Amino acid sequence: MKNIILEKAAKGIPSIGTFSHLKSSVMIDALAYTELDYIILDMEHAPLGTNEADELVALAAARGFSPVVRINTIERSAVLKALDSGAHGIIVPNLKTIEEAKQLVEWGKYAPEGERGFCPTRDVAWGAAPQFEGGMVSYMKYCNENTLILPQCETKECVEIVDEVAALPGIGGLFIGPMDLSINLGVPGQFDEPVFKEAVAKTVAACKKHGKLSMGFAGNADLANAYIKEGYSSVAYGVDIMMLQGAYAQALKDIDI
Repeated sequence: MKNIILEKAAKGIPSIGTFSHLKSSVMIDALAYTELDYIILDMEHAPLGTNEADELVALAAARGFSPVVRINTIERSAVLKALDSGAHGIIVPNLKTIEEAKQLVEWGKYAPEGERGFCPTRDVAWGAAPQFEGGMVSYMKYCNENTLILPQCETKECVEIVDEVAALPGIGGLFIGPMDLSINLGVPGQFDEPVFKEAVAKTVAACKKHGKLSMGFAGNADLANAYIKEGYSSVAYGVDIMMLQGAYAQALKDIDI
């Protein structure tokens, strides 16, 4: 496991990734020829099943990305299956309570940090990975240090407890979901509204205070640049299918017919 997000953060360099909705191995292969750091396989909003996610996690890792899975529910099986597939991190939507955050750590971290169930699956190359040479205990420690658990801050309830969530051992950072957060705050899509900007600033500040990652989604390069200037640790830029659609739409505008 080579977690590029964490490696860059340790050097003070923002990482850049993208969301994948296409369920396409060909797309992941093609993106390997870019300078993206990670791929987020979206099980929340894309029709991506466990078996498909499992295969795409393996492919993304083989192509040099850090594979991240956005799971679709706060449940033990969803956390465990994503991490056992070899995901370097999970993004968890709709967090509202500190109890939920603690539960994620319990499910997603090995002892002594949590109670993640152990089985030598793909994440440890079925026991053949170099990190497993020191045995179970050394691998569990390595995995705890290199696996990211990222609750998604997209509700006013999460904003209210964001400092407490960011302070929690085992939480790697917070992923700001701008669409749902703006809706939840009563200003859908109005990202310049003070209530939205204050919520985002509070989240980023909490992450900085506790040495955790602040991550967010940007639909365009201007917004991505703005996030980086604001101190985000990482930006997920675009969604593969929307990027492809936009490129074709622009190409057709550029063609004289």
